[in-house]
Amino acid sequence: MGTVKNMRGHRFNGCEVLKRSGTNSDKRAKWLCKCRCGNIFEVTGKSIRNGHVKSCGCYRKEVTKRRGKKNATHGDTNTRLYNIYRGMKQRCYYTNSHNYERYGGSGIKICKEWLDDFSNFKKWAITNGYDENLSIDRINNKKGYEPNNCRWVDAKTQTRNRSITKRAVFQGRLITLGEISEITGMSFSKVHYMYKQGKNLDATKIRK
Repeated sequence: MGTVKNMRGHRFNGCEVLKRSGTNSDKRAKWLCKCRCGNIFEVTGKSIRNGHVKSCGCYRKEVTKRRGKKNATHGDTNTRLYNIYRGMKQRCYYTNSHNYERYGGSGIKICKEWLDDFSNFKKWAITNGYDENLSIDRINNKKGYEPNNCRWVDAKTQTRNRSITKRAVFQGRLITLGEISEITGMSFSKVHYMYKQGKNLDATKIRK
């Protein structure tokens, strides 16, 4: 075994090395330390120097406790709103999500305000009309999830706004085939057929 480095008086993370206390089974020097909480504990000099040991064990307990409190702060883990929030994160950041290519893979992100804190998202949701029967919808499908680009809508409105929903110019506006069907009174299947055939869907060409 090489020369033992004298650790006596060394301080780390609020703890202090008191004296040498022997050698462990790996022939490494052990040192008696006083923790910042007042407890006396024993550890090797190497573990102190490489930062593997920060206390008698109380530091780890404190960190674990703080993390537990942070994770339980909102108390909404099993709510529908939290599931919507979690779904957003999965679509945007989890590469294994079946929708990732259309969202995160296409550059869609969640604003830092929401991504870092569910409580901020919840506050926005409640003050902007969230209801158990509504879903979150991006107004501009080319932009991400952020307060100015999101709203709460019913399933019908959301379907119309999806990037995969087919649209055509009708009466000077780019709208969905479903909306054209509603306006003209024609069946959706007929409107869709005309769309596929490349026919003009303007009002002058469509009759009820």
